[in-house]
Amino acid sequence: MQTLETIGWARVLNDFTQRNGGRPTRMEVDDPRIGAQVQQTDYRLFGVAYDPRDGSVEVMTGDYGTTDGHMTHTIRHVTDVWVLTDNGGRDEALCIAHDHGHGQTLLHLLWS
Repeated sequence: MQTLETIGWARVLNDFTQRNGGRPTRMEVDDPRIGAQVQQTDYRLFGVAYDPRDGSVEVMTGDYGTTDGHMTHTIRHVTDVWVLTDNGGRDEALCIAHDHGHGQTLLHLLWS
């Protein structure tokens, strides 16, 4: 079921994608069962979307130069979404809390 909060997430993620599509990224997942791990580095941002059917967020990244260099990371049980910005208002990272607030995924935006 969509709520005002989750409708806001869809809008935030769409706007984030529009502003940052094509930028290089680094994805870190902090899972209480296995700790923090880097999932990928230097893949370009293709898009981020909220799926209201199952309450998940999908992060699509890849390498424009290859046919097999892409990744879709699905984050289930999302509890919060926010964008971290620098003092100038430029996006630095996307943080997605999940697993009832016990885990988080950070999508850092890198400058090339």
